[in-house]
Amino acid sequence: MKSANTKTTRNTKANTKTASSDAMAAKNCALGLFSFRRLKHLRPTSPTRAPVTAIGIDSGTGETKIILFKMEEGGQVLVQELAKLASLRDLLMNVDKGDLSSLTKRVNEFVAVHNPTELFAGVTAWYRSASREEKTACDRFFTEHLPQFKYLTLGAEEETRLEAGAVRYAATKSNLGVPDMQIAAGGGSMNLVQGDKIYGIAIGFRKGQNELMGEEPRANVVNRLREDAQTQIALFKKNNPEFVVRSNMMIIGISAAYYAAAGVDLHLDKSVMVKDILPVFTEKRDKLILGHVDSSKPLGKKVAQEIANLIIFCEFYAQLVHPEAFVYFKRNWILAGVPFTTTWSAGHFLTLTPTSEQAKACGKERVCTTGLWKL
Repeated sequence: MKSANTKTTRNTKANTKTASSDAMAAKNCALGLFSFRRLKHLRPTSPTRAPVTAIGIDSGTGETKIILFKMEEGGQVLVQELAKLASLRDLLMNVDKGDLSSLTKRVNEFVAVHNPTELFAGVTAWYRSASREEKTACDRFFTEHLPQFKYLTLGAEEETRLEAGAVRYAATKSNLGVPDMQIAAGGGSMNLVQGDKIYGIAIGFRKGQNELMGEEPRANVVNRLREDAQTQIALFKKNNPEFVVRSNMMIIGISAAYYAAAGVDLHLDKSVMVKDILPVFTEKRDKLILGHVDSSKPLGKKVAQEIANLIIFCEFYAQLVHPEAFVYFKRNWILAGVPFTTTWSAGHFLTLTPTSEQAKACGKERVCTTGLWKL
């Protein structure tokens, strides 16, 4: 009898230990999405309320966005931009760009109006390349002025994974299904997501944009940009033989990939075959180059950005995507009547919901793999 009781007691302890380990693993996995350097004081929330509403501060290179996130009764996630302000870097380092106290006041006004259960702020690409002085000033700002916000300093891969989670959620909710590849690009780099694998290419439109607006003859700049794009993408292809290029891939392009398509004659309300994308992109690129390369007039920032971006994506679609693959160009989604935007901040909010909406949307169990909820 003693042996049986002892065995029962051991089993009970083992089950309790297993349950405790599972709970801790889930918590650690959620936290594992981030390697932020500092975690500021989180505003206390009522224990009777679930974390279904949040205000996030997205501190980007060119602007600062204040965003409301809300889990609607039907299970849809609402994303609403409350304000778009100057770059935090500019506000911190240049008094002529605006007043930090006005930013703090706006944020606190929105918090008072919406009474969110979660507050978070994230600094992204600009912070990663910032000087020590800029980083110190930014850290101090959140410590002294917005201590109730969870402060995230996102690494490049962390930002990409959160953004990818938002895309996967939206694609699943809209019945497109989980994409075979996601394309996210910006001023300094291009990130390609295939399953759990993230590929980065150190090429973006900002370098070309700045050079096209400089004093060097534009014909020289254009030739160099085209050669650089061709070389870098070919080198990526050579160094990553496992990168999947096949027909019938379903691809979603966001950020600069979306804006490249928005500036040409494509129907963005449905998928577009790559064999139809490339000639349209090429025609627009060549038209812009022909119209501005020999002009002595200053080249506007928007035109320079478009030329540089199209040079990159013409080469991308020529080398890294099968002609029979198809692309959905997306930025702002309407999911069951509710607006949703695929950004890292939306992806972060999804990790705060009572049950992972990413996993729920796909109807699959969550498995933690290297800090990411694998669906």
